[in-house]
Amino acid sequence: MKKTFLAIAVLLGVLSVTITSCKKDDDDNPNPPGTSGTYQLYMDNNLITEGTTDEVGMVANAVTLSEGETISLLLSSVPLTVGETIDIDGSNCTVSITGKNLLLSDGSDELYFSIDGSMTRVSDSKISFEGNCSALMGTSTHTFNGYVESDVYKVIQ
Repeated sequence: MKKTFLAIAVLLGVLSVTITSCKKDDDDNPNPPGTSGTYQLYMDNNLITEGTTDEVGMVANAVTLSEGETISLLLSSVPLTVGETIDIDGSNCTVSITGKNLLLSDGSDELYFSIDGSMTRVSDSKISFEGNCSALMGTSTHTFNGYVESDVYKVIQ
Protein backbone atom coordinates (compact mmCIF):
# COMPACT_ATOMS: atom_id res chain seq x y z
CA MET A 1 0.00 0.00 0.00
CA LYS A 2 2.88 2.37 0.85
CA LYS A 3 4.47 1.65 -2.54
CA THR A 4 1.23 2.62 -4.27
CA PHE A 5 1.04 5.95 -2.40
CA LEU A 6 4.72 6.61 -3.11
CA ALA A 7 4.24 5.88 -6.83
CA ILE A 8 1.20 8.17 -6.97
CA ALA A 9 3.06 10.92 -5.09
CA VAL A 10 6.04 10.70 -7.48
CA LEU A 11 3.74 10.69 -10.51
CA LEU A 12 1.85 13.77 -9.23
CA GLY A 13 5.15 15.52 -8.56
CA VAL A 14 6.43 14.89 -12.08
CA LEU A 15 3.09 15.94 -13.55
CA SER A 16 3.12 19.13 -11.47
CA VAL A 17 6.63 20.07 -12.64
CA THR A 18 5.73 19.32 -16.26
CA ILE A 19 2.55 21.41 -16.19
CA THR A 20 4.35 24.29 -14.46
CA SER A 21 7.21 24.14 -16.97
CA CYS A 22 4.87 24.09 -19.96
CA LYS A 23 2.75 26.91 -18.56
CA LYS A 24 5.85 29.03 -17.91
CA ASP A 25 7.08 28.53 -21.49
CA ASP A 26 3.66 29.42 -22.89
CA ASP A 27 3.45 32.57 -20.77
CA ASP A 28 6.89 33.79 -21.88
CA ASN A 29 6.06 33.50 -25.58
CA PRO A 30 2.36 32.93 -26.29
CA ASN A 31 2.81 33.28 -30.06
CA PRO A 32 6.18 31.86 -31.15
CA PRO A 33 7.46 33.49 -34.34
CA GLY A 34 6.66 31.75 -37.60
CA THR A 35 3.59 29.87 -36.42
CA SER A 36 0.93 32.04 -38.01
CA GLY A 37 -0.54 31.52 -41.45
CA THR A 38 -2.38 33.33 -44.20
CA TYR A 39 -5.20 32.00 -46.33
CA GLN A 40 -7.62 32.85 -49.10
CA LEU A 41 -10.71 30.96 -50.26
CA TYR A 42 -12.93 31.51 -53.28
CA MET A 43 -16.12 29.51 -53.83
CA ASP A 44 -18.21 29.83 -56.98
CA ASN A 45 -15.83 32.60 -58.12
CA ASN A 46 -16.57 34.79 -55.06
CA LEU A 47 -14.03 35.64 -52.38
CA ILE A 48 -15.42 33.90 -49.29
CA THR A 49 -12.69 34.71 -46.78
CA GLU A 50 -9.05 35.68 -46.43
CA GLY A 51 -6.82 36.65 -43.57
CA THR A 52 -4.10 35.74 -41.09
CA THR A 53 -4.44 33.37 -38.15
CA ASP A 54 -2.33 31.66 -35.50
CA GLU A 55 -4.45 28.50 -35.79
CA VAL A 56 -2.26 26.42 -38.11
CA GLY A 57 -1.40 22.77 -37.78
CA MET A 58 0.26 19.87 -39.47
CA VAL A 59 0.32 16.10 -39.04
CA ALA A 60 2.48 14.07 -41.45
CA ASN A 61 1.55 15.44 -44.90
CA ALA A 62 -1.84 16.89 -43.88
CA VAL A 63 -2.13 20.58 -43.02
CA THR A 64 -4.84 22.59 -41.31
CA LEU A 65 -5.60 26.25 -40.98
CA SER A 66 -8.56 27.77 -39.19
CA GLU A 67 -9.88 30.96 -37.70
CA GLY A 68 -12.40 30.17 -35.00
CA GLU A 69 -15.79 29.26 -36.44
CA THR A 70 -15.25 31.47 -39.50
CA ILE A 71 -13.24 28.99 -41.55
CA SER A 72 -11.39 25.73 -41.21
CA LEU A 73 -9.42 24.17 -44.05
CA LEU A 74 -7.96 20.65 -44.00
CA LEU A 75 -5.71 19.57 -46.86
CA SER A 76 -4.60 15.93 -46.86
CA SER A 77 -1.74 14.42 -48.85
CA VAL A 78 -0.20 17.77 -49.74
CA PRO A 79 2.56 17.73 -52.35
CA LEU A 80 6.02 17.34 -50.83
CA THR A 81 8.17 19.15 -53.41
CA VAL A 82 7.91 22.74 -54.59
CA GLY A 83 6.22 22.82 -57.98
CA GLU A 84 4.59 19.40 -57.55
CA THR A 85 0.88 19.10 -58.36
CA ILE A 86 -1.32 16.27 -57.10
CA ASP A 87 -4.80 15.42 -58.36
CA ILE A 88 -7.56 15.66 -55.77
CA ASP A 89 -9.23 12.29 -55.98
CA GLY A 90 -11.61 12.23 -53.03
CA SER A 91 -9.81 9.42 -51.20
CA ASN A 92 -6.16 10.29 -50.49
CA CYS A 93 -5.67 13.87 -51.63
CA THR A 94 -8.63 15.88 -50.34
CA VAL A 95 -9.69 19.35 -49.26
CA SER A 96 -12.32 19.87 -46.56
CA ILE A 97 -13.86 23.30 -45.98
CA THR A 98 -15.82 24.05 -42.80
CA GLY A 99 -17.32 27.30 -41.52
CA LYS A 100 -20.35 29.51 -41.03
CA ASN A 101 -21.84 31.82 -43.63
CA LEU A 102 -19.59 30.61 -46.41
CA LEU A 103 -22.22 30.11 -49.12
CA LEU A 104 -25.24 30.34 -46.80
CA SER A 105 -26.13 33.49 -44.87
CA ASP A 106 -28.31 32.08 -42.10
CA GLY A 107 -25.49 31.24 -39.67
CA SER A 108 -25.59 27.52 -40.46
CA ASP A 109 -22.56 25.31 -40.08
CA GLU A 110 -21.33 24.36 -43.52
CA LEU A 111 -19.09 21.47 -44.53
CA TYR A 112 -17.81 20.92 -48.06
CA PHE A 113 -15.71 18.03 -49.37
CA SER A 114 -13.60 18.12 -52.52
CA ILE A 115 -14.76 15.95 -55.42
CA ASP A 116 -11.94 16.60 -57.86
CA GLY A 117 -9.31 19.18 -58.71
CA SER A 118 -5.66 19.69 -57.91
CA MET A 119 -3.32 20.79 -55.14
CA THR A 120 0.06 22.44 -55.86
CA ARG A 121 3.08 23.13 -53.65
CA VAL A 122 3.74 26.73 -54.73
CA SER A 123 6.66 27.24 -52.32
CA ASP A 124 8.07 25.56 -49.24
CA SER A 125 5.42 27.33 -47.15
CA LYS A 126 2.48 27.82 -49.56
CA ILE A 127 -0.01 25.28 -50.91
CA SER A 128 -2.70 26.21 -53.43
CA PHE A 129 -5.79 24.22 -54.33
CA GLU A 130 -8.67 24.30 -56.81
CA GLY A 131 -11.49 22.08 -57.93
CA ASN A 132 -15.09 21.13 -57.31
CA CYS A 133 -16.75 20.29 -54.02
CA SER A 134 -20.15 19.44 -52.61
CA ALA A 135 -21.79 20.08 -49.28
CA LEU A 136 -22.18 17.27 -46.79
CA MET A 137 -25.35 15.38 -47.77
CA GLY A 138 -25.81 17.82 -50.66
CA THR A 139 -26.22 17.22 -54.35
CA SER A 140 -25.12 20.58 -55.77
CA THR A 141 -21.52 21.12 -56.89
CA HIS A 142 -19.48 24.26 -56.22
CA THR A 143 -16.11 25.43 -57.48
CA PHE A 144 -13.39 26.36 -55.01
CA ASN A 145 -9.84 27.67 -55.11
CA GLY A 146 -7.42 29.30 -52.74
CA TYR A 147 -4.28 28.78 -50.72
CA VAL A 148 -2.88 28.26 -47.25
CA GLU A 149 0.55 29.55 -46.30
CA SER A 150 2.63 29.18 -43.13
CA ASP A 151 6.27 28.68 -42.15
CA VAL A 152 5.00 25.66 -40.19
CA TYR A 153 4.47 23.84 -43.51
CA LYS A 154 8.18 24.10 -44.44
CA VAL A 155 8.94 20.86 -42.59
CA ILE A 156 6.87 18.85 -45.09
CA GLN A 157 9.48 18.36 -47.79
